[in-house]
Amino acid sequence: AARVRETIAALLVGQGRLDDALAEYRRQKAAFERYGMQDDALSTGLQIAEILLSKGEYGEVEGFCRAAIDHHRRQGAKNSRRVLTALAFLAEASAQRRATPAAVKHVAAYIRRLPKEPELLFLPLPL
Repeated sequence: AARVRETIAALLVGQGRLDDALAEYRRQKAAFERYGMQDDALSTGLQIAEILLSKGEYGEVEGFCRAAIDHHRRQGAKNSRRVLTALAFLAEASAQRRATPAAVKHVAAYIRRLPKEPELLFLPLPL
């Protein structure tokens, strides 16, 4: 059901219905968290962050990043240091109100590549 929500949310974004898409992504993220699917919850959280930044809502994005950083620190999962670096960049950029949807896409793409490229270094976008 969560994968269906992801498709619905993406369609809503494409239609410019950002508030509806946010609601779908939030439900999806909650479902992933409920089932312990933390990587999927992080990915969905970044999709939420991208929409929020397109609306100029920096504070919630910073809060999400800080919570994700805390979670990854506690988990100590493989590649967590690299994930923490990327999330810290986004959190700081959000705190400075300089984060952009493109920065979120950059972070999300980097995190998706890590499982296959564990030595990949994070290079922040110039903001």
